[in-house]
Amino acid sequence: MSDEHVLDRGRLDAITSGLAGLAGELLEMLIDEASGIAAQIRSAAPAPDGATMRELAHRLNGLAGNVGAKRLQRAAEDLERADVVDAGTLRIYSARLERELAALIALR
Repeated sequence: MSDEHVLDRGRLDAITSGLAGLAGELLEMLIDEASGIAAQIRSAAPAPDGATMRELAHRLNGLAGNVGAKRLQRAAEDLERADVVDAGTLRIYSARLERELAALIALR
């Protein structure tokens, strides 16, 4: 899958007025914040609280959407909308979030 599916660079350029340095800083901030949220989700997998997981997923969804991290946003949105958030399903969602975050990190 191409980089454009991982990150909508047009969106990132639009919110940073095309300033490459600012875009890089914003991407780093997203990666740092998303990594922290993903770690919280991963650590909660053995005994998840559905409301907390949805709130974390909502935050990640918003962060990713703001800068155009499309696949990460979709993964977070899917967790946010999940009907059941038990240990097994959370591990699956967490693994997907980690993959999408890794794809974003690879763009550095």
